[in-house]
Amino acid sequence: MEIVLTVSEKIARVRGNPVIVCGNSGYTLRVQTDREWDALPDIRVLITWLRGSRAVCVMVPLIDGRCALPAVHGTCEIYLSLYAGNVHTSAPAVIPCAPCVTDLPGSVTQPPADLYHILTEAMDRA
Repeated sequence: MEIVLTVSEKIARVRGNPVIVCGNSGYTLRVQTDREWDALPDIRVLITWLRGSRAVCVMVPLIDGRCALPAVHGTCEIYLSLYAGNVHTSAPAVIPCAPCVTDLPGSVTQPPADLYHILTEAMDRA
């Protein structure tokens, strides 16, 4: 899924109403900027989210105006902003996140020790 981020007058905005499902890769960010950013080297996207009470920050370089978003876990939103050169930044855009099944609390239950026997008997009855 491609998410479009525009940055104009140092304000980042997301086009449309995307929602990121936690625990997934495959999200690509395409960044469109105003002229202010044209001459700046090494533009990076700063991706920030809260996981519990801890802030997680990942800085990803833009290559040809695009980057892959990392998989996020256990959060309800991420913040995207640009960072470049000697302290050129933008205000962040916010994208809501939906929990994935692996974000739910709990643990994996082990199958019964005689599962093979239970399945074999069920197949014989069928």
